[in-house]
Amino acid sequence: MPDEYADIERQELETTHQSEADTPTDETKKTTVPPVARTSEAPDGQAEHNNGGPTIADLFNPPAAPVPAPATAAPEAGSVLTKHEAGPSEEVPEAENPGPAPLPGPASVPVPAPTRAADDAEDTAVTAPTVLLLGRVLIEGAAGRIDSNRQSAAVELVSYLALNPGADHHAIDDALWPGRLVNKQMRNAVISRTRSWLGKDADGQAYFPRVQDTGDSRYRLAQAVTWDWKTFQNFARTGLAHHDEDGDLALRRALALVRGRPFAAIDPQRYAWAEPAVQEMVSAITDVAYELSTRRREAADYAGALWAAHQGLLAAEENELLHRQVFLAHHAAGDVDALREAAARLARINEGLGGGVDMEAETAQLLRTLLPRSVANR
Repeated sequence: MPDEYADIERQELETTHQSEADTPTDETKKTTVPPVARTSEAPDGQAEHNNGGPTIADLFNPPAAPVPAPATAAPEAGSVLTKHEAGPSEEVPEAENPGPAPLPGPASVPVPAPTRAADDAEDTAVTAPTVLLLGRVLIEGAAGRIDSNRQSAAVELVSYLALNPGADHHAIDDALWPGRLVNKQMRNAVISRTRSWLGKDADGQAYFPRVQDTGDSRYRLAQAVTWDWKTFQNFARTGLAHHDEDGDLALRRALALVRGRPFAAIDPQRYAWAEPAVQEMVSAITDVAYELSTRRREAADYAGALWAAHQGLLAAEENELLHRQVFLAHHAAGDVDALREAAARLARINEGLGGGVDMEAETAQLLRTLLPRSVANR
């Protein structure tokens, strides 16, 4: 008898809380055992804690849009209650979950369109190769492929043309194969592989044009190809000419391009042609670093002064002019411990140079002024 009363009460509750009695009756006929009591208890419990049960049904059942959503959500309710009859009775509470579910769908539709457009814009800006010389020599943005055992010659050729645009085949032979007789086939093979490696722009124009397309039968890279040394020169020229905030910013941008000593980690049997360029780059970097470090120290920006000096030391760690800038910045900031460590670092660098070298007289005098004699004489 208790089971029969429970069945009668369940049927009454289902008829009062649900207007769609056809589908529920089909599903309840399949299982008229205790699991049905569980499905009726869930809505009753919600009605006790929240009067929104019928109200939610009124809100979500009339519109046509939520109808397919519960159909997909019904298995979720079944998995929670381990019975399929939970579908119709749980449509009302589960309607709360399908609410946010459609949002990611429509939101994700318009997002890819602008994202792809942005990616396309970025691709056109990024695909042009960039020649990095202020540190380890790298070619970024090459769209093609090249065998690893042939890449070093291509990198050197691109680096050479970046600094020597308009070179003829004789100059290329002397630079890449000094003292050797180079036949046309060998040179053309390297040039062809390099051209394929650099790739083409969006208009199909090669980043390394064919010599017959240059107008003067000389070899040069396309104007879209950039290199950090040229960018450094532009920023340095602007910064040194303006002693104001904009000038300091330009100098900082120039130094930010420095990753190490120019042409670092190159094959000692290659790049003999680059030695004059390396000396020019190191000199320019130290000049800019000294200038910006001085400006920032005078402005009481000691962190900025130290950063500028250290960027210069990346290119020339033995440069004592920049080490003195570091000493002065630490002293102005009142950081004696950092000053002592900086002096010890210079001593270690000097000891490793050619079996050991003495500190420059001006540097030693500065340390005698800033530090105790015992430290200055190390």
